[in-house]
Amino acid sequence: MSKKFILGHVVVTNRAAEILAAADWSVESLLDRHLAGDWGDVSDDQKRINDDCVDREFSIISSYATPDGQSVTVFTMADRSRTLVHLAQPTHSRTSVG
Repeated sequence: MSKKFILGHVVVTNRAAEILAAADWSVESLLDRHLAGDWGDVSDDQKRINDDCVDREFSIISSYATPDGQSVTVFTMADRSRTLVHLAQPTHSRTSVG
């Protein structure tokens, strides 16, 4: 796989490491996918944005669903100084009252 950009310093949260280990996935394999432009389970719009951002100074976001339904996000900073691998936060719907 060819690398499209650099990751900078990689930080993996403990929870993401646990989820990846439980799925028998390595952090390295996830980062390889991210570097190769395999953005995983993000929307088509986000994929297009990521493709445009590879050669520019904008953040790049990938998300990968494990077999048990957990979602791990890979976020590379716009300046390419750092990449964070973390467990995606669930989206909660809001209901306004009043």
